Amino acid sequence: MVNVQNQIFNSVKQKVEESFPPAKVQKDFQPTSSTFPTITFYEIDNSELEHTLDYTQRKSNLAFQIDIFTTGGDKEQQARKISSIVNEVMEDEFHMKRVFSNPLSNADKDIYRFTMRYSCKIDEESLLIYS
Repeated sequence: MVNVQNQIFNSVKQKVEESFPPAKVQKDFQPTSSTFPTITFYEIDNSELEHTLDYTQRKSNLAFQIDIFTTGGDKEQQARKISSIVNEVMEDEFHMKRVFSNPLSNADKDIYRFTMRYSCKIDEESLLIYS
């Protein structure tokens, strides 16, 4: 099983917090969080795609979900700005394919939620990513 989650998370976190200082990027969401915008990052798939008969040359499917939670009068604009930053990292730096990008309903209607999902195939030995 390939483990590149921390590398990707750290790149997203650094770029978002550098470009949008009030944002907080984390791996889990605390529903009682009072810090907004909050961006959560999850690895939602890390399954084996294929391998040779001797279990070398393994390839895996990877998928990540990023949720952007914002509040206030400009919550949609904030989410769009942050989503552009996330997209830049995921597509330009890691060459992942964006497979979903839309607002989703949230239990608390004062909090705007924008969800993005990315996927790729990766060679476990060389860490070469295929979109």
